[in-house]
Amino acid sequence: YIGVDNPIRIETSGLPKSELSVKWRVDRGEPPSGVIYKDSITGTYIAVPKAPVFAFLDIYYHDTLLSSEQYRCKSVPTPRATIGSKYNGGTVTVKNLIDNVGLIPVLDNFDFACRISVVSYSMTYTSGGTKKTVFANGPVYSAEMKSLITNAKPDDVLLFQDIIVRYSDGSTVVLAPIAFIIV
Repeated sequence: YIGVDNPIRIETSGLPKSELSVKWRVDRGEPPSGVIYKDSITGTYIAVPKAPVFAFLDIYYHDTLLSSEQYRCKSVPTPRATIGSKYNGGTVTVKNLIDNVGLIPVLDNFDFACRISVVSYSMTYTSGGTKKTVFANGPVYSAEMKSLITNAKPDDVLLFQDIIVRYSDGSTVVLAPIAFIIV
């Protein structure tokens, strides 16, 4: 996956792992953008691609090519914004919203270590014909958001949108909005 550590474990029979090396390349023989290195503590190779590409991992014993496997370097999937266990919005109590203090981005079924942090988002509060939009930096509700949520009444609507998150490689993405109706 692009921008995250992708561990590569080499299994061999009868050859000392210390004498093996891994190189990567794309079809044209040039290296993919990114890095591949050997972790000095675990001895595991780590690939960190920087762009989507089909790459070949070549395993060498000294100068002899033992194996070559093709892998697809692809983007980390877009996370979903959640509040507590509410993935898709819906009905919620004021207590549930307040107890969960803010938005959390979640990567479904993703087994790699990837730090994702909320940069900013907005919340539009609608009650009757009145609308008010407030903003937060980071995952935690701003003081204005917390006040609006605390005073919300049944059938009021809270729309969280413009949710910007940052991946561990520094890239950002805007998440789909989520809406809640107070019960």
